[in-house]
Amino acid sequence: MAGSVCGGWLGDKGSRHPSRFQHYARIMVAQGSLIIALPILCSLLLFLDDVGNFATFSFMTVLIAFLLSMSEQACDNPLLTEVVVPEVRSTAIGLAYTFMGIVSSIGSLLVGMSAEWYGYRELEPGQSVETLTEEEREHNKDALGNSLLSVSLLFWGLQICLYFLFYYLYPKQLNKIQTQLREERDRELLSRRGTEMNLLSKEDADGRA
Repeated sequence: MAGSVCGGWLGDKGSRHPSRFQHYARIMVAQGSLIIALPILCSLLLFLDDVGNFATFSFMTVLIAFLLSMSEQACDNPLLTEVVVPEVRSTAIGLAYTFMGIVSSIGSLLVGMSAEWYGYRELEPGQSVETLTEEEREHNKDALGNSLLSVSLLFWGLQICLYFLFYYLYPKQLNKIQTQLREERDRELLSRRGTEMNLLSKEDADGRA
């Protein structure tokens, strides 16, 4: 929650800054938060035994969650509402969240599949974790950690790369939508003025009659 608030605040502040990077501020905040979070995540998963204590582990996980939650409110949601016409914004947001849910499901599936590829040993029917040797536990822990790391790097690395496309696509689409909305407002204003003129003409004609 705090990451979402901070991400939204930074995105708003950057987008109002009068500079040539004004239109890219939200993208930069989202991309930067992921770039900072990934090395911390790698350190946590690769050197979990060297973290030291529970307090350090908790701080790192909270920091990762904070950074990863920034992109949605800093960039994704605001940009989505700006690059589509108002009439379909709710539909666009619904489709975006549906897509994210599907990707999350695929990510969970890939973690399980890649853990087996890394050599994760499943328990036999009726077997408990306590029966595993220390070596087997360490092996499963490493397999699961490598799996989480690989899938995280794949999906978040892809997200970072996709943000590079936004630098090119977002200004063009924003200008297109703003032009379209401006033309619609002008047509509506002309139509309203025409209606008012017709009413005035009718009233004038009635008065003369």
